[in-house]
Amino acid sequence: MKKSFLFFFVFTSLSATIINIPSDHATIQEGINASVNGDTVLIAQGTYYENIILGKEIVLASHAIYDELEADWQDNDNIQGTIINGDHNGSAMIIRDGNIEPMIIGLTFQDGTGTYMQVHGCDLVYQKRSGGAILIYKAYPTINY
Repeated sequence: MKKSFLFFFVFTSLSATIINIPSDHATIQEGINASVNGDTVLIAQGTYYENIILGKEIVLASHAIYDELEADWQDNDNIQGTIINGDHNGSAMIIRDGNIEPMIIGLTFQDGTGTYMQVHGCDLVYQKRSGGAILIYKAYPTINY
């Protein structure tokens, strides 16, 4: 995993920007909004009470991205200490908007309650909450640790 990410990181960093949260932008969503495809939004430890919408092909990561994670990811302070808290207000993160392949690395998600989804095209309309932590719709993210 680390080798493939390093290749991706080096390859994309030739023209990519690293956006630091909270020093460059106060919220993760502001950092995502300021990013373009290929950028990295790097999140410092802390609890972020947000419901994030990700519709870009970026890297969204904690500082665990710099750590050796193969053996001790469960005890990693950067993973355990970088929390996206959905604040019981829908999915903590929604990844959507068509054929994107973002990377999510080293984050902890909590207190997401899901997003109401409506399924049409059959004899009944079915409503339920889906994706408490992360709801993925028409996207192909890589999510690690």
